[in-house]
Amino acid sequence: MKAILFDEFGGPEVLRFGEVPDPVPGPGEILVKLKASALNHVDIDVRDGVSRFNFVMPHILGIEGAGVVAGLGAGVVSHSIGDRVAVSYIRTCDNCEWCNRGQDNLCENRRLFGEHIPGTYAQMMLAPASHCLPIPENLSFADAAASLVAFGTAWHGLVARGGLTIGDVVLIHSIGSGVASAALQIAKSAGATVIGTASTDDKLERAKADGADFV
Repeated sequence: MKAILFDEFGGPEVLRFGEVPDPVPGPGEILVKLKASALNHVDIDVRDGVSRFNFVMPHILGIEGAGVVAGLGAGVVSHSIGDRVAVSYIRTCDNCEWCNRGQDNLCENRRLFGEHIPGTYAQMMLAPASHCLPIPENLSFADAAASLVAFGTAWHGLVARGGLTIGDVVLIHSIGSGVASAALQIAKSAGATVIGTASTDDKLERAKADGADFV
């Protein structure tokens, strides 16, 4: 399959197209034919060498992606060929204390796609079936791919940790950012009042248009 690779740290010029072996799903894994891959700032940090994760060069970037199920490993019954899925960006062990508590973001053995292991800048990728999230028909592959980190981070902070509920007042700083934009949508969906701050008027106007009550 084709992939975007890099063999050394640096700017965009170190990226290159290349051929790598087609991945084969193992037990419990799904082969995803990618339709969209999002650009996250962590991809830039990994490529530049700012984030010194352990991985083997040449490396495939991409922490976020979405596509269709193209292959099933042994024992996978939760998905079918052709299903539309987004791939959770953290590959967890599902066996450690944190995973058993339902706090898999703290998994002792977690590995992130595009950081520790090959990511979504490719035609296909492997992921555990439990990490492949169904995409509704009214959500595009591009929107699904770009939603994973931003909405996951915002949901964890507001709902999982903050206990967001109807009637709450939420102050969101830098409301023009990706995570903040996701937080705005989550807070409004939960029935909260949202106050936003930003460095420019156009960001404040966009937040107002997206539902912020006060900016």
